[in-house]
Amino acid sequence: MPILKRLFGIDSNEDNLRIIIARHGERADLALGPKWTIQMKRRGGYDSRVSYLTPRDDFDEWNYDPPLTVIGERQSMSIGRKLLELGYPIDYCYSSPAYRSIQTANKILESQGRKAIPINIEPGMIKIIFILHKNRKTSFFFKAYSNVLRGMPVHHYHLYHLNIY
Repeated sequence: MPILKRLFGIDSNEDNLRIIIARHGERADLALGPKWTIQMKRRGGYDSRVSYLTPRDDFDEWNYDPPLTVIGERQSMSIGRKLLELGYPIDYCYSSPAYRSIQTANKILESQGRKAIPINIEPGMIKIIFILHKNRKTSFFFKAYSNVLRGMPVHHYHLYHLNIY
C-alpha cells in the first residue's frame, strides 16, 4: 500500500503531499515585556493587546506558556489567507502543545474557512527547555489544560500527558 494511502487515505497520484511549517505569531511575553502577567493581573486579566485569556488554575502559568498578542493572531490569519491564495488549503494540521502554537494553527484554519480540520497535538514539536524554567511544573496537557483549549478543534484523543517536573 502506498505511504500516502496508508497515512492519509489518499493515493499518491491524486495529489502531491506538501508539508508547510509555520512558526507562531507574536507572543505576549516578548511583545509586552517580562512583567506582562503582573500587569494583566492588576487589570483583572485584561490587556487590549492580548485576546481573552481562558482561566487557568494558576494565572502565573501564562509566564511559561504565553499566548499570542492580537497582532500575532492577525499574523496567523494572514498566513492562512496567503496560503489559500497560493492554492494551499490545509488538509491536516499538527501543532506543538504550546498554547500560542495551537492559537496560530487555529487562526490559520479559521482564515481558510477550515475550522472542521482537527489540530493534532504533537509533543515532539515543542522546545521543552522553557517548561523546565526554574524547576516549575506546568499543566501542559494535564486534564486541566484541555479547558484552556475549549473552542479550538483539538483532537482530544491526541493529547499526551507530559509529566514535567
